[in-house]
Amino acid sequence: TNEVAFTELNATQNHNGTIAIPITAVTNTPLRMRIISDVGSALTSSCANPTYGQVEDYGVLILPNINPPAPAFTANLTTTCNGTINFTNTSSNSTSQTWYFGDTFTSTAVSPTHNYTANGVYTVKLVTCNSFGCDSLTQVNYITVNLGGPVNAICTPATTGYCCGVGITNFTLGLINNTTADGFDGYKDYTCSQRDTTLEGGQSTPFSVTTGVGQAENVKIYIDYNNNGNFNTPNELVYQNNALQNHSGNITVPSTGVTFYTNLRMRVISDFNNINNGCNNVNFGQAEDYTVYITNPNGIKQLANGESITIFPNPSSGVFQVNYTFEGKKEVAVSVTNVLGSSIFNEKQNSNSVYSKQIDLSSFAKGIYFIKVTSENNTLTQKIYIK
Repeated sequence: TNEVAFTELNATQNHNGTIAIPITAVTNTPLRMRIISDVGSALTSSCANPTYGQVEDYGVLILPNINPPAPAFTANLTTTCNGTINFTNTSSNSTSQTWYFGDTFTSTAVSPTHNYTANGVYTVKLVTCNSFGCDSLTQVNYITVNLGGPVNAICTPATTGYCCGVGITNFTLGLINNTTADGFDGYKDYTCSQRDTTLEGGQSTPFSVTTGVGQAENVKIYIDYNNNGNFNTPNELVYQNNALQNHSGNITVPSTGVTFYTNLRMRVISDFNNINNGCNNVNFGQAEDYTVYITNPNGIKQLANGESITIFPNPSSGVFQVNYTFEGKKEVAVSVTNVLGSSIFNEKQNSNSVYSKQIDLSSFAKGIYFIKVTSENNTLTQKIYIK
């Protein structure tokens, strides 16, 4: 409970710290303060008998805080590519609060989660109040949103005891070629900056992981195939190995049981000790997250002889050329959606032997979009980029 005001374990002689008094504490009334010390005991209860130490009780008087609140807050991320931000209210002496997220939305929750739905840079303001007044804190250009990333992970493995050059210094897969510091960096999330690699269901793609030169390390790679922010489905462990420095192989994506045409989270973990799963903290190494996009091998039927579909340039400044050639007359449907699934372009057209269309999306924000071309039994979905 909040009546445990201070804890320090296994220190010698001197124990120092600060006691924070909650705003809900009883004031103007003598209260009992208990101090307990012991050796080899976890001190799990204020009433348990210590084995070797002792208990001392004192009297304290808490006076009302007649000052206005001191607003303060943090965010779990200041750059996001899925729009979800968890804010933490660290204000003192506050009894109520109002958040302004910079996108016309507000909240009175103590520590809210907010979902941004458009790209941009947002200024966040927190107003806190008590019976003696109000104060506010504004963090200008605090949140940067660039939509198109995977869902947030439910866990972020920390490095608990970095040592000896253990950790990941390079990861290469498709268009990802990321050279970094080792486990000294701890957990790193590259899902926003490294998200241009496409894998195809049913196919194998080579990769390499480079780790420290001092000792062999365990490496495991996970892909969040079901897009639930976790890595606990058996087929989501796609590689495991113990080797010195160089770890390489092929990742073969299943042709079924995968969330296709969606940016998914990939987690690469290295450690000197065993790696139990995709969520536990690591001792000496680190975890890194990336983004992969997986296409469905059954998404487009075999084109007949003489048929072809091309979409170019990609990336572009917003103007894309779609060319589809075929025999005879067909109804061709073309649609474009953003990463939230909202449609921004739709067209159906009867065409004779060729469908050729220049699609102008330059009025839309930079980022990732999805274009789908459908004709009879053929369907092609492709990721396109506005740069």
